Amino acid sequence: MFSKFYTQTTCLPAKKINNPIFVFDLHGVIFKLDKYQVIQEFLKAPAKKNIFIACLNPYFLYIAIRWWLTSQVLEAFIVRMMDKFPIINPNRQAALQVANALKPIENTVELIKILHGRDHQIYIFSNIGSESLDIIAAKFPGIFSLFNGIIGSTKEDNYIAKPDKQAFEKFFNKFQLNPKQIIFIDDKPKNLKIAKEFSMNTIQFSQKSTAIHQIKKQISL
Repeated sequence: MFSKFYTQTTCLPAKKINNPIFVFDLHGVIFKLDKYQVIQEFLKAPAKKNIFIACLNPYFLYIAIRWWLTSQVLEAFIVRMMDKFPIINPNRQAALQVANALKPIENTVELIKILHGRDHQIYIFSNIGSESLDIIAAKFPGIFSLFNGIIGSTKEDNYIAKPDKQAFEKFFNKFQLNPKQIIFIDDKPKNLKIAKEFSMNTIQFSQKSTAIHQIKKQISL
């Protein structure tokens, strides 16, 4: 029933999909962390000393570790920590800038430009928070202009995020797409597993050439 491109997380039909719709995750697929930029943004924080003081508090560290391990949305983690511990709140905007110190993954961006040039529908389906999305979109307007639609997580919906099925329902309710036409590209197996339950075709992304090759094959490149 399926071609050799079938694994636990990559599932494409043997025949090419007619008019495929491409849905990309953002972190680890379109953008990756820029470590140099992280350092630069951290050094701009107005109250760095407060962070070090807070880290001397075992309760602060306990909460930070617990929330970090259970948060699907980095922005939600930052907002909760700032609200919980006023001592670090002056660093709220700096923390968001650090969290969004990203740079494009060039191979993915070049592929997206090709898809856009061929009039394919292209979407972003990410766990990025709304404030973070504004920061990244302002840094890279040319990249974001290539997409037909973008959806992330918001404080208003309590930061619903993949792999929660409600996040997928939110995506389909907003864009009204046929899941069988979608090729969903994500780097996390747990997200792709749920995507398949919604009848989406899936590709697990890595920065190796395999995922890019599979997408190009779908559009005869």
